[in-house]
Amino acid sequence: MKTTSFRYNRLTAFALLLILPTAYFICISVLKYVLDIDGPFDSSAFFLERMGIKESPGWNINLLILPGPVFALIISVLQLLDVDWQFAKKQIQFRVTIR
Repeated sequence: MKTTSFRYNRLTAFALLLILPTAYFICISVLKYVLDIDGPFDSSAFFLERMGIKESPGWNINLLILPGPVFALIISVLQLLDVDWQFAKKQIQFRVTIR
């Protein structure tokens, strides 16, 4: 069996960077509200409030937390798909290959 990897390491690293703020926020929220461990959330609260976590979604940290994982997923899927199309007079060929 042959294993494949992502084609562009920089795009993969960028996708990982888009996921990190969401993963961090979810982890500290679970620690505080589910496991009753207040330390990480309380120490990050001042920084997150300065970055705009309490404001409505706009050009602040909410832009990374909400749609960041969606963009990371799109970047990762586009690296795995190979789309090819050809147009002729009477025929259109459209191929999607998954690596």
